[in-house]
Amino acid sequence: MTGSHRLARLASTLAAAATVSAQADITQPSLPAPIPPAVQERELTLQHALRLSLQLNPELAASAQDVRAAEALERQSAARPNPELELEVDDFGGTDDRRGFDAATTTARISLPVELGGKRSRRREVASAEFRLASWEHEAMRRDKVAQTRRDFVDVLAAQERVALGEESLSLAEALLANADARVKAGKIPELERSKAEVEVSSARIKRDRVRRELEVHRRRLASNWGDRAARFPKAAGSLETFREIGSTNALSANLELAPEVARWADEIAASRARLAVEEASRTPDVTLSAGVSRAEEDGSTAFVAGLSIPLPLFDRNAGNVEAAREAARGFEHRLRAARLSAEIALAEILDQIETGRAEAVALRDTLLPAARQAFEAAQTGYEQGKFAFIDVIDAQRTLAEARARHLDALANYHKAHIELERLTGAPLESLYE
Repeated sequence: MTGSHRLARLASTLAAAATVSAQADITQPSLPAPIPPAVQERELTLQHALRLSLQLNPELAASAQDVRAAEALERQSAARPNPELELEVDDFGGTDDRRGFDAATTTARISLPVELGGKRSRRREVASAEFRLASWEHEAMRRDKVAQTRRDFVDVLAAQERVALGEESLSLAEALLANADARVKAGKIPELERSKAEVEVSSARIKRDRVRRELEVHRRRLASNWGDRAARFPKAAGSLETFREIGSTNALSANLELAPEVARWADEIAASRARLAVEEASRTPDVTLSAGVSRAEEDGSTAFVAGLSIPLPLFDRNAGNVEAAREAARGFEHRLRAARLSAEIALAEILDQIETGRAEAVALRDTLLPAARQAFEAAQTGYEQGKFAFIDVIDAQRTLAEARARHLDALANYHKAHIELERLTGAPLESLYE
């Protein structure tokens, strides 16, 4: 009885010590402090918008946590199997001489699993590759969020310009109405001309109010990139009237290898090959070594015990898992080639969009806009002199407004294509809208 109690207390102490040691190795992550909403009291620049998005975007923060989790799993993959403490009592609670614990034999042993076949190192290779994959996922999301913030910023700048155009169109329509009213009172034109002018004023006001609402939608969408529900900045600062040079096609194509859409597949292949190595290593059975001490209560004698446990791989050689891992590795190689092809096609399309947007914006700026402006001024002057009808002035004004809107759309499309080029290639293009 006394020896059994001592061994039981020893086993309890060893188990408690192992538990305390394991708990001491665990670092409890601290929860991030609440982030206050981004409040802007001045004009918002693109650079400030990007800083806010990178610092406060909730999806980006979640992606960063995934990277940290993958890093923790990489550290965990290097851990060795824990030893096992076993306490065994034989020959007790029987009848006659075996009654109670007087004839019991108590054995305490520690068993240690020993991994063979390089399983631990291969497991670390898998975890390391998966950590790199999580890092690529985070980089892809970071690029996406930067690109989305840039696109939303372009939309806000374009919407602000549309509001300004709407205000100008309304002012022109009101000026035409005042002119028409004066000429009706002077008896130079019929009442119908003033009615047409009033219709144009109403139409211009409706369009102005619509683009104002659209501007608020774009402002809120931009602010949502850093987690704000409302736009707290008065306006976005910048101009779309800029054109920038891009690098050579060969240099941009070379950068595609560093794009997350392409580069991640190299780590996918590495991870799949490491998984294949793990499955092949699993064919080698692990052994378990054990050692301990045994005490016979009947005579108080003690003796050492030792053991070796080896699984016999008679029915399961892990063949199915090995074949599945091998086929998955081959599949990732095909996906790498497909990703490269898709990136090259996307690059060619983006370059075409940039050139198309630039050519259209320049043509509208240098040719169509001056002609439309000149036609409107001539029609307005001729109307005041009685040489043109009111409908001619309205047509010229609409043509000018449409030309301005087309020019603004071409500029926005051009900049968005540039943004997509930077997202795809990661090339350090010049800062926009400075």
